[in-house]
Amino acid sequence: MRARDVGWLLLGVLLGALAIYYLLWRTDGLVPGHVLGRTTADWRGKREPLPPVPTIPFPASRPSPVVNSPGPAPTPVVTGEPTSPPSATPSFGDFAGLRGRSIGFPLRGYRLADLKDTFHERRGSSRLHEALDILAPRGTPVLAVGDGRVAKLFESKQGGLTVYQFDDRERYAYYYAHLDRYAEGL
Repeated sequence: MRARDVGWLLLGVLLGALAIYYLLWRTDGLVPGHVLGRTTADWRGKREPLPPVPTIPFPASRPSPVVNSPGPAPTPVVTGEPTSPPSATPSFGDFAGLRGRSIGFPLRGYRLADLKDTFHERRGSSRLHEALDILAPRGTPVLAVGDGRVAKLFESKQGGLTVYQFDDRERYAYYYAHLDRYAEGL
């Protein structure tokens, strides 16, 4: 074969491989567990299954006690100085409280070297992002960073499928956005 023919052959093989990759990408064939994304180890049953994703325990609902009161409720007495509402700007005490906590990472096996700071990026002409995007392949399970209570599931314009979770002391909120789907039972 001449060098020119070899060049055309290599170009054809490269374009064919790119076309197959594009097809798998567009059909979600690269997502773990998809029939087109399975390996020979999967087909032979030699691959160990992934451990189950930890879940956040929901508190059991308790019926409120019924108290029979013989008369009208007493009028509360207010003393002391009025307090101002909490500041939206965090204090150094807030950061010290966070440093003492053990907060997990929401993706298993993620390399911190791949993490990019997106907090101060501009979105559009004026809006600051004010969040940290952690990129992962479609279908990757997102884990809770700590124990607590899921307060809200919703779909927002900027964040897509979103979860708000409060820590076990109801002091800090964790925000999970741009999700593919919600975990079953959430």
